[in-house]
Amino acid sequence: NGQIQFTGGALPPFIAAVDSGVPLQAVVGTSAAVENAEDDPNRLIVKPGSEIDRPADLAGKVIAVNQIGSGPHVAALGTYVNDGGDPGAVEWVTMPFPEMVAAVEAGTVDGAAITEPFLTQGLNAGLESKFSLYIEPGLEVVDPGSPYVVLTATRDYLAENADIAERVRSAIVEATEIAASDRATVDLVLIEDAGMDPEVVASLILPGFKGEPSADSFQSLIEVMRGAEIIKQPLKGEDLIWMP
Repeated sequence: NGQIQFTGGALPPFIAAVDSGVPLQAVVGTSAAVENAEDDPNRLIVKPGSEIDRPADLAGKVIAVNQIGSGPHVAALGTYVNDGGDPGAVEWVTMPFPEMVAAVEAGTVDGAAITEPFLTQGLNAGLESKFSLYIEPGLEVVDPGSPYVVLTATRDYLAENADIAERVRSAIVEATEIAASDRATVDLVLIEDAGMDPEVVASLILPGFKGEPSADSFQSLIEVMRGAEIIKQPLKGEDLIWMP
């Protein structure tokens, strides 16, 4: 209704919105996949002694995700499928991130697709990380270094306000470049602006930061979502990215 000009979110919900007919385009990226899978803050965690060692082992298991069609869900699903898994063989259950560690510890679920700061909480509680959700080597669902969170706007707004969109895009690109090269600045923002505890912030595994969207990564997630029947339209990744 025009009250909000730009909104941020993970790629899969954005793709699902476009599939449902919402005329959005991605203007710029924010959080991004890291270059090395070992450094990914988006991971699958399990109890020690779990039968799950690799993505294909999710078959027949109960896995917690924050929402069906969310970034962690689609990433975990794509990595599992890329490892030869049957999309229908996993039972995905939804729960808030703060409840996942306790659910894994209690055996209510076999594993959880989780992110920070809850990943660190789980690891500190003795749970084990088994694989990266987005960039497990050889099974990647996005390109390392490419954004999986984007800032979006409607096509009409972008057509009528290209100058504003370009200024926003340039500012976010510059901000992501600073964030990617200066951990201290990111920590300060989390402490002062987000109100996070300094000790928690110091222990966090941070995502990457990248402003330039990747059409290839968009397309990869589109194919995962179509294969799982989360979306129906044969969308093209390049059409979802606004070009100034």
